[in-house]
Amino acid sequence: MYQQIQHAKDRPIGYTRQGLISLGMEKEIRDHFDAVRTELTSSGAVEEMAASNSPLTQVWNTNGGFEWEGKDPNMAVDFPNNTVSYEFRKSCTVEN
Repeated sequence: MYQQIQHAKDRPIGYTRQGLISLGMEKEIRDHFDAVRTELTSSGAVEEMAASNSPLTQVWNTNGGFEWEGKDPNMAVDFPNNTVSYEFRKSCTVEN
């Protein structure tokens, strides 16, 4: 049990936490995302900026209602999904 807890604490999380900022996409930012991103990256205030319809550590959207041969009719299946902008990968540099 101790080793499982240590693994959960020490495992790579898939992104760099240092300097990561997350904020809600208010209408003004969403409507002018490219301009805001260009201004902030050009000024050096941020290294990169990306849009996402869910926070990095959560999934707010799922697709469901899928059926296939042999599927238990009582089993509900939801597939999590997250829409992101092209820059998302660059803005969440993967840890080694």
